[in-house]
Parts: sequence; C-alpha cells; structure tokens
Amino acid sequence: MLTRYKPCFRAGLFVAIALAQFALAFSQSASEPQKEDIIKLEQFVVTGSHLSTSNNVIAPLAVDAVDIAQGGVESNVLELLRKQLPALAGSSNLGVSNGSTGATSTYGGSKLALHNMPTLVLLNGRRVATSGANARGGSSFVDVSQFPVSAIERIEVVADGASAIYGSDAIGGVVNIILKQNYNGSEVGSRYAFSDNDGSYSEKSAYFTAGVSNGRVSVVVNGNYFKSTPLFQTDRPFSSVAASTAYSGVVGTNYLNPTLNSPSQSVPVGMAATATSIANVNVLAPNTYLSGVPGLNLAGDVTLLTEQEKRSIYAGLNFKLLDRKLEAFGDVLYSKDKSFSQLGAQTVTFNGTGTSPQQVAARTPYNPTTISLSPAFRYLPAQRRYSNDATLQRFTAGLKGEIASTWNWETAYTYNRNKLKTQISNVLYGPNLDLAVLGGYDQNGNVVQGGRYSRVYTDYSAPAVPAGYTTAQAATWLAAQRTTSNTVLQPALDPFASSSGIDPASLANVLGTSHADFTSGLDSIDLFLRGELFQLPAGGVAVAIGGDCRAESLKGAPDENSFSSGPIAQRWSGGTFFDVFDKDRDVTAGFFEARVPVTSPKWNIDIAHALDLTFAYRIEHYSDAGRACSPKYGVSWQPVDDEVTVQFSHSKAFAAPTLFQLFGSQQALTVDLRTYFGLPTGPWQGTVRQTPNGSLKPTLTKTDSLGVVLAPKAIKGLTITLDYEDTTLKDFVGRIGSVAILQSVDQLGTASPYAGQVAFNNFPGESGAQAITAAGQVKSFLQTHAANTIPSTLFVSDPAVNLSSAIVRSLDLGVNYVWSFESLGHFSFGTKGTFIIDDKIQSTPDEIYYEYAGLLTTAEGTMPAYRFYTTLNWRKGAWDVTFANTYISAANDLGVGGSTFANSTTLRRIRIPSYLSYDAALAYTVNLRSIFGANWIKEMVVRVGVNNVANMMPPAAPQAFPTTSAGGADSATYGAIGRLYYVSAALKF
Repeated sequence: MLTRYKPCFRAGLFVAIALAQFALAFSQSASEPQKEDIIKLEQFVVTGSHLSTSNNVIAPLAVDAVDIAQGGVESNVLELLRKQLPALAGSSNLGVSNGSTGATSTYGGSKLALHNMPTLVLLNGRRVATSGANARGGSSFVDVSQFPVSAIERIEVVADGASAIYGSDAIGGVVNIILKQNYNGSEVGSRYAFSDNDGSYSEKSAYFTAGVSNGRVSVVVNGNYFKSTPLFQTDRPFSSVAASTAYSGVVGTNYLNPTLNSPSQSVPVGMAATATSIANVNVLAPNTYLSGVPGLNLAGDVTLLTEQEKRSIYAGLNFKLLDRKLEAFGDVLYSKDKSFSQLGAQTVTFNGTGTSPQQVAARTPYNPTTISLSPAFRYLPAQRRYSNDATLQRFTAGLKGEIASTWNWETAYTYNRNKLKTQISNVLYGPNLDLAVLGGYDQNGNVVQGGRYSRVYTDYSAPAVPAGYTTAQAATWLAAQRTTSNTVLQPALDPFASSSGIDPASLANVLGTSHADFTSGLDSIDLFLRGELFQLPAGGVAVAIGGDCRAESLKGAPDENSFSSGPIAQRWSGGTFFDVFDKDRDVTAGFFEARVPVTSPKWNIDIAHALDLTFAYRIEHYSDAGRACSPKYGVSWQPVDDEVTVQFSHSKAFAAPTLFQLFGSQQALTVDLRTYFGLPTGPWQGTVRQTPNGSLKPTLTKTDSLGVVLAPKAIKGLTITLDYEDTTLKDFVGRIGSVAILQSVDQLGTASPYAGQVAFNNFPGESGAQAITAAGQVKSFLQTHAANTIPSTLFVSDPAVNLSSAIVRSLDLGVNYVWSFESLGHFSFGTKGTFIIDDKIQSTPDEIYYEYAGLLTTAEGTMPAYRFYTTLNWRKGAWDVTFANTYISAANDLGVGGSTFANSTTLRRIRIPSYLSYDAALAYTVNLRSIFGANWIKEMVVRVGVNNVANMMPPAAPQAFPTTSAGGADSATYGAIGRLYYVSAALKF
C-alpha cells in the first residue's frame, strides 16, 4: 500500500517543505517594526468549511464537555449524541442495542447517521478508518464508541450535505469529534451508574487527563476506562416474553411430555422400536407426546443491551517551531473495545432440506418409531455467545504555518488501522451433528447396529463432500469416510430428548466456536492553503485550495467452516458466512472554496447589512468507482444587523460504493416462498445468491438548506436557530430482493426486467440452467414440485445494484436563553428539536414512494414526526443544578412498512403513544486549594443525578419490533435501561 502511496507522499512533502521555507523567509522580513498596528478579528475554523472566519458567521451545532457532563450519558459518543441531538433518528443509528446477527450487525460497535442518512465522521477534522465489520458485508461505518468520552473537548455537527468540503459519505452531514488540546493541569475522575430495575444494570468508568501549554509547546495525555454490564430481554417488561416452538423434544406439532426426559424412558427405541408413527407411540405409552406445542420463553437467554468494556490512551502535541510561522502538531489514539452479546441456543430441525441436518432415520439409537422423523433440536444450556474485540490504532503528524498575515497552510499524514476479532461460541458443526445422531458403535468402538456410541470427526475437520451431492448423499458419504485416525468416539446424541435429557458428552464435538478476523485501513495525506486572495470594496475574498490522497483497504478472513462458498462452506449451524475478502483502493481529491463579500456592515445599506456569497467545488477520483464532482453554492445574509442571519445553500453530495459492495464474496441463502405464492405448510424455499457488482455508481444527492439565526438585542442572551434541509437521494445501493424478483418474473415472464435473474436447475447463465420463458411459470413450477426439492431446482440471482431513491425533508430547531442575576445566580435554558417532515423511500425504480415519517418500521426504525431534548440549568457559586427532558411524539407501528404494509392483509396501523422522560442532576465544586492551603491541588467536582426519573419504558411496537427478533420495542430510540442513578467525582490539580 505504501508503495502505491509514495507519489502523493513525496508531492505533499515537497510542497510542505517549500511552504515552510517560504514561511521562514517571510518571518525574517516581517520581524521588522511596522509603522501601524493592525487590529484583527480572531479567526477560527469550524466544521463545514476550510475557510477561517470571524465569529459573526453561523457556527455548527456543538456539544462540549459541559453538555456531556450535564447530559448524564458517558457510555459512548453515539449514546450521548442520540440523547442530546434529536436529528440522530432512525435505524441507521446502531449501538449497544444492536443485534448480533444479520447484515446490519455492527459487531459491538456504534454507528451514527443524521436524519437517517449516510454521515461522515471525523476525528480532529480528519477521516477515520471504518470498522472491519464491512468486510463481512455488514454496515459500513466509523465506530464512534472507540473515541474516549473523557478526552472530548467538543463535538461539532453540520446537518447538511458537505461532500464539496469533505468528499464521500457527507450526505446527511458531518460529525467532527475534537479531542482536547492546549490543556493545562491535570484531572482524574470516575463515575458509577446503576439501575434498580431487574437485571441490575451498571456502568463504571475512570479517566485521567494531564497537560501543559506554555504558549510554545502544548502536550495533553488522556487515559479512559469504561465497563457496562449486559441487560437481558427478561429484565424488562416490554421484552420479557420471546416465545419459540422450536426446541428439543418437539416433533412436528407434538412435544415430549414434560415429565419425561426422553421417549426412551417410555417406549422401546432404536432397533427395538415398534411404533409406526408418533401417534402410535402414544398408543404404546399414552401421553408420551402431547399435541399443540407451547411456546418456550427464551427472553432470559437473549441480550437486550450488549456488555461493553473499553480502554483507550490519547496524546496530542503542538509545538511552535517559529511562533505562528511554522508549527508541528500530531496526535495518537489507541483504543481497545470488547463487547459481548447473546442469543438463545441454536435450533435445527432434522428434515434433510437445504442446510438442515439429515432426517433421523429408523433404527438409529433413539428413534422411537420405525420411520424417519424430523425432530427439532435445541440444547438450551448452550446459548450462542458473541464476543467482539475491536482495536483502533491511529496517529496524525503534520506541519502548519502562516504566510503573511492573511495566509496559512497545513499538511498532515494520518495512519489508521481498525482491527476486529469476532467469535460465536456454541454453534453446531453440521457434519458431526448428523454423525452424532447416527450411532452404530458400542463403547469400545466396535460396529454395532443401533449402538449408542458414535464416531465423529476430530477438530471440526470433516473432509470435503464431492460436488453435486444432495443432503442425504452427503451424509452417507461423510459417514463412510470415518476412520479411527480422523474420528473420536463419543456417546450418541438423542435428538428426541428434552434439553435436560441430553448427555453433554454427546455434544463434545458438535458444539464449537466460529471466528473471523477483520482489518480496515486508511492512510491519508492532505494539504491545503487558505487566505485572502484580494480586496473588494466590501472586504477580502477568502479562498481555500488543496487536496488529499487516501489509500483505503479492507480484509476479512473466516475460519474454514465459515466460508460462504467452497467444498466445506457453511458447516456451522448458527454461524455467519463469508469468503476471504482482501481489497484496497486509492482516492485522490482536489477542492476549491471561496467566500466573496458583497456588502459590508460599515455601509449601513437597508436590507443588506451584510451579504456574502460562498462557493465550493470538490473532485474526487476512486480507482475502482470512477470520479464524482460535488459543488456547493451558498449565500449568507444579514438584512438589518446581526440580530437576524439567514443562510441558504444548494449542494450535491455523494457516497462511494463500499469495497464490499463492489468486490465482496457471493453469499448463498434460502428464501421462504409460502406466504407470497399461497403454498401449503412446508419448507418451500428457493436458493438465492447475493453477489457484488463492480459496476456500481456512487449514491448521489441534492440538498437545499435554509438556516436562520435570531439573536434579538431586546432579549439579551436569547438565540433561536432554524435549519431546514431538503435532500433527494438517487442510486442508493441495495438489492431488489428475491421475492420481488420472483413475483415480477411470475407476473410478466420474459417482459420482467428481472427475467434473466431466475432459472431452474442452476443459477442463470451457468451450466444446465433453464431460463424463464413465460408468465406464471414460477408459481406453476412451485405447485407441481415437492417442497423439499425446490431449493435444488429454483435459483435466483440478486446482485447489488444502484436501486433506491429517497426524499428527506427535516427542520431542526434550537433555542438557547441565558440570563444572570447577581443575587440569584446564572440560568440557562436550551432546547433542541427535529421535525421529520418527509422520509419518503422508493425501494425499486418501478415502485411508488412510501412515507416513513411519523412511523415505526422495520425498514427505517423510529422516525417520529418530532422529537425534543430540553434542559434548564442553574449555577451559583459552587452549585450546579440541571433538569432535562426528552420528548418523542406519538407515531404509528406499520411493521416492515412500505409496499409490504400496503399489500398486507394482516398488518395494521398501531398507534404508539408519545414518550416523555425527565432527568435531574446536582453538582457541587469543593475548593480544595482553600481547604488544604496548597497550590498543587485545585478543586473537586462531585455530581449526582438520575436519568429517567419516572422510570419510563419504551412503548411496545409488536409489528416493527417483534419480541422474538427485536426485543418488542425500539430500545435504541427510547432507551431500555429505565431509571439510572449515577455519581461522579473529578479531582483537578
């Protein structure tokens, strides 16, 4: 990678040296006494622009260390921002309540998205490597949980398309997390939080910060530790029941009498069996099996919130080599995060179809009949445990300086590596599961028909099955390959027993652990120059010009039994599957930005007190996805004075397709066809192959943004902000979906745009594939073929495509009011609100737009019509008191939403009530210097508080968030903890 990167590095280094030499030369000439002192406004740079600006320009929304402390949430960046910024709405905000499985899994990380759109996350103004989870095909995101909360100086948020400034991914906006700099002194602190609800949830954290800044050298070091316990679904009333009818002891619609551990206690089994059916078993021994399988509650096995443990160390440096003419800067961050979550034990049914185990044949050791049966199997004590270990290694080194009084430059190199190790324990090794049930040996290893010992493969290393074998043929072939050298003898597995009746020794080589390693890399070099180009009557024209080079890499490697394809693919039942992935790409970019003053406040012109025009343009070239251009035009207007400021911008933004979307491995899966084609009960499934697409284009957007800031002088201390965004997204990457493809092909035949994606006997375009020739052919085929033959004869190709479109309109409101009284103290009131006006999505080009605003859906999560976070703070002397509340408007639960809801005869509109919770906190500062009479110690701040005082729980949403798969409610949006008490102390030196 670095070899490819050398041209960019050399060019950047050459320019940086040239600028440094020029700065040195200029500093020598500029050191002469000047005839006239010039008073300059303080200049600073805010997120959303490369230009230095004075403080009369609208700044981005900011959350600082004081806001974080008063908010009472310090677990990670997503959770604290989700509470304080209502614009973080929707299912793209994933964190500790995220499930462990599925394509959206973050593997213990946290992803944020403004207005539920792709959002760029920066650290100290520069990009960060994405999580390695994307190499599995999951979410592509920057894991914000890896940033230490105690090291944060402030977080700047721009909820507007910003690709013209920063490039790809800045569609919904930018979140820039700025860590502490120019810090003097030292501080140590700790926090403990707990809930008195069931589950005894708790958080504990500790940190230290030390720094020195003497005007020439600034050094800061921070260490952070955080740990939280998990919550299980059974710990909360809205998720306390997660019933399943698939567990050991169940055969079809019958279940083993709870007084028995195995049917072998009641009737002859194996070679001695005489019953010809499950019904006949009851003839021989009444009530061995009962009918009507009751649901088994698995809520106690499933985590609602993941367990987290985080460690980090951060250091920042700034060294003025030649005052402001030349400075060196850098920072280093090392973060190590561990997380744990859990699902119930893996369940399988011995039906011999698809990837399921072979049917349990007659005469196997524990079959109570003389026929083959399909029992369910779920060994309840072996819950699937998901463990993730993520490490972030990042450092930045750069130079910056001034050229004359109006120009400055900056260049830096950034190194990022995000490494992720994952494992799932207690998954089932498919080949050994069949062999464990087969039996056929005695305890000495002798072959005995019906023997209650089995030979299973050691080290989960069964040989590869020849291509083209059916499930039954594969099972027979694997059984024939066993020898004493490649197998181990163990008790045979009783698949008809309840969990309490299963011998754990029979699962010794069946239960195993799958694992995978991922690495995401990002190396970048950036360089920019900014300053005043020339003077106009209204003021100087400010410009910024620069560019950057990036090398992005992504790789993932599963264990040999977790491959998605190949001769030993998908051998873990309960695992996640993908093939080895190792891709990289280069990105080069150049940008230009300008601000042109049209009128000046000095002119006193009516309705044009101050008027600035802005323009930005960025070209970004990807070595794999081509070029994207992003312009942005804007105007900033103060009609009378600085009491009213209006800003308008029109921009185009983009999100480049991910490396996995372009080059990821193929993934085969099955799809249930019963509901959509009116088929009877049974395993009616087709085989689907999801593929990447190297021809994907970037997702493109257009955004119109209008912002207004009111700061009336008549009400000193009052500021009101309104920001309206109207965004249209095109070519969002997605998949048509196998069911939609099959329905279209069945209705239209060869006229369907997807006709070439469906075939019989093999995947389209491959040997032996039979193409679709007429409408109705799919349904006719399904109705005339046996259910268990469908997966091997009906094939669907579902590639990634530029598919969806969306229209998102929102209004963000902010009100802040501060007032002080000499006798009463300092008061401040603030509220932030977001109105989701429209969230319309067109899933496929031939579908209408469906509205998701004001709804709870599986597709978009919770998108309330409006949401507010409001605070009231009082400070006087050593006291600091904060009250806050969160309000989420009522919404409607539509289940999946979109066309699925529109075409459903069973889903209905369920009203979800509004939600309101209150927080309270009290802080007291102890002046230790006056107590101890020593200069080395300053003060101690003690804070106690209660979040969610009334212990409000999230409202149940049974269709969008069913208990069996999503905990029964949107615990991410509403919070699953309930009332949380906390106490913290910070000692400053």
